[in-house]
Amino acid sequence: MMGETAATPDDRPTTAAAAGFDAVRVGNYDHADAHSVRVTVAAPDGEARLTDRCYLAPGQSRAVGGPIDPGAYRLAVSVDGVERARARCRLDPDADRTALVELGNGVVSVVEGPDRLAPA
Repeated sequence: MMGETAATPDDRPTTAAAAGFDAVRVGNYDHADAHSVRVTVAAPDGEARLTDRCYLAPGQSRAVGGPIDPGAYRLAVSVDGVERARARCRLDPDADRTALVELGNGVVSVVEGPDRLAPA
């Protein structure tokens, strides 16, 4: 399947591997509280490439994915309507490089790396 392309929402081609890539994984480690989470993935120039909202019950995790080309991105994470974290992460479907957003004990963290969260 190497070399196949899939159309992104703005019709830019991307690799077939990127088309099903979970660019960001979000996990809620709060034991009692559910949270509304918004993740925005932007190019270095600030152009939003991916925005997703989700509601996570205590202990729940979820993938935020979509077609995205490998590269360095800026992530902004809002929890319950308040921006709580920003980070720069390298995302690459071919190298299994994801961004991990973790919520728990009043802390929101964003790190890059291979997927550590359980599948959604």
